[in-house]
Amino acid sequence: MKKNILLISLSVMFFSCASQLDGISQSDKYVEKSIQYYKNKKYSKARDRFQNIINNNQGTVLAVESLYYLALCEYELKEFNNAKQSFKEYVRYSQDDLRRQDAEFKISLCMYELTLDYNKDQTATKKAIDEFQQFIEKYPGDKKYLLDVNQKINLLRQRLALKQYKSAILYIKSGKYDSAKIYLDELLKKFRDTKYADDARIAQIIIFLMNGQLEEARKYLKKNKCPNETPFTNLCDMNYFDQPNGIYDDGEIFEDLNDNGKWDFIDKNNNGKYDNGELGEPFNDNQDNIKYNEAKSIIENSVNQSITIKNLYFIDYLKKIL
Repeated sequence: MKKNILLISLSVMFFSCASQLDGISQSDKYVEKSIQYYKNKKYSKARDRFQNIINNNQGTVLAVESLYYLALCEYELKEFNNAKQSFKEYVRYSQDDLRRQDAEFKISLCMYELTLDYNKDQTATKKAIDEFQQFIEKYPGDKKYLLDVNQKINLLRQRLALKQYKSAILYIKSGKYDSAKIYLDELLKKFRDTKYADDARIAQIIIFLMNGQLEEARKYLKKNKCPNETPFTNLCDMNYFDQPNGIYDDGEIFEDLNDNGKWDFIDKNNNGKYDNGELGEPFNDNQDNIKYNEAKSIIENSVNQSITIKNLYFIDYLKKIL
């Protein structure tokens, strides 16, 4: 009798273990299939499956790792708010340092995607810039994401500069020059390295002319022919040394290394040509002096003219920038 009871007990244990193993096997297959759906860009189906895995495996490593894939699917489906939250939750619970870093980077990307056009509220733009900068500060020595991060920051800063510029132009068109000048001054203070800086300087010249201040316009033009000029040399005609991240940063303008009165090429890779991280493009390219000549032309054409917003000698140019 005891022998029969033992056999029955072992049989129950065997079938119970087999059932659990089968469940684990089925779960593995479900996860693998879900990942395959993601790789095949069937993001909606993959998202639902990963959400199902999370719901059925709360508090497990499997649930945490599924969070990462859920967030990736949501990002690809342009569900950026959901993706941001899923990545944040993954960062909170994951022990995988590399994936956590990637998730933090993608949180920044989600915030970037949630920004609005320049003519709308720019709160999200400023928050995205802050998020990218915090990411750089947290991982200062990691170059994997650096170029992409700086490019995104640059695009966002260009948008903020455009917002300032367009606001100034609206004030110029309505004759409120003092208000326009506030926006232009702020643009030139915070975004002097953007492509809108020279247009802002031209707009400043236009304000001088509209106020009948021809000499002030000429002085401003002379002063700003090269905004980065120093007693040492004209930095407008110099290149910058990239550290590298693909853009100009404070502290990357160097002295005359060979003491020969000119800017010297630094071929770090010793291959006779420019490479990323060596000398970049001119910081403020004045080879053709396009913007300078436009501003100069505006001033010259305003001499002995009656300057009004509705009847300008340089109306063609004004139409272009307004």
